[in-house]
Amino acid sequence: MARVARVLGVEELIKRYEEKVANVGRYMMYTNICCNAVKIDAFMYFLVKFFVKDRYSSIVDPTCGPANHQFQKIIPILEHWGIEYKPCDLREDNWACRNGYRDCVCDVFRPETLPRGEVFVYDPPFVPTASKEMRHNDYSLDVDRSVSDIKRFFSAKVLESFESRGARMIIAKSSDFYYPPHSDNFYSFHRDILEVLDGWRIKAIIIYRYFSGSTLLSGKRLGESLSKKGIRRALATHSYYTIMERLE
Repeated sequence: MARVARVLGVEELIKRYEEKVANVGRYMMYTNICCNAVKIDAFMYFLVKFFVKDRYSSIVDPTCGPANHQFQKIIPILEHWGIEYKPCDLREDNWACRNGYRDCVCDVFRPETLPRGEVFVYDPPFVPTASKEMRHNDYSLDVDRSVSDIKRFFSAKVLESFESRGARMIIAKSSDFYYPPHSDNFYSFHRDILEVLDGWRIKAIIIYRYFSGSTLLSGKRLGESLSKKGIRRALATHSYYTIMERLE
């Protein structure tokens, strides 16, 4: 997309994203957005436009991953808006796919490893089962971890790390899940984020819904398996983006 931006020009790239505005809200961002209509890069474009643009001048992304699905395509737009983007990652070998946007290898529990910035966009691992976590390689989740192991990433210590590095806004992604996978034991790390807030106020909670043909298929297979065990539960098909701002 960076190459496309150079060919089209940033203004044309912005125009392409703005064609999706009816699906996210023209004057205020809707609180429920479907990925079928708005892909993740377009979703992040509008998230930055509504909550960051003209208010903050830097974004730190400490868990961007090697493919950087959320920001890679809109980095030219961030630069156009005067927003410095600082990607980081938890594993050094992920830098091979960074396309030149390298900043640092970080540890969210050690503030001194993080760059300074005003907005921190945080997308931590939220599924204990390594094989079910799409980014298990990014987080070194080679084996299954306990719920408490993953819950650490949603602790007050992480928010304090960001705050100590200048964070005035945090955009945190989280999800609900069942663990073990074939059970009705419900966990919500989204709730955990809300419980550890101290000195922060929530500006918005945006639900980003993912749904496709594969979702229908996996839901059918899982549903049939659980029904045989007499288990009835829901199928999680969304993530939460909690936008919180530091109280002055």
